[in-house]
Amino acid sequence: MLLKLASPRGSCDRDLDMRRSILLVEDRPTISFALSDYFRTRGWEVECAASVAEAEAVLESRSFTLMIADLSLSEPGSTDGLELTRLVRREWPRTRTIILTAYGTSETERIAGRLGVDAFLHKPAPLAELARLADELAGGPGGRTGPAPLCEG
Repeated sequence: MLLKLASPRGSCDRDLDMRRSILLVEDRPTISFALSDYFRTRGWEVECAASVAEAEAVLESRSFTLMIADLSLSEPGSTDGLELTRLVRREWPRTRTIILTAYGTSETERIAGRLGVDAFLHKPAPLAELARLADELAGGPGGRTGPAPLCEG
């Protein structure tokens, strides 16, 4: 019997090895560029999206080890990042999540925790701390989040 690794959505044909990859969802181009450049130099594959709709389109084509999303993507005080987290938790439950925000409240942080957000950081978050968290959530530097479920094929 041949066994293949399943992707988080259950397909045995996509993302068999779950490389260290980040979906970075940030509406400010300067922040998006700085974070994507930083993580690429640390060996991560990074895809960027500037809105929930862009992120959803990217997610339809592949899965990610980690999603780093701004809490407020459409306007200050919005919680678009949490809406995106709900989708990721439902459709790609193995994708780890970090929310970044300049507008977070303790109530928003509690909601994020209930949704399963792995980390909730306030901007400006030190890059070294963000990288440490990303590595930890991916299973260590160069690591994986763990074995994918098996399926027959």
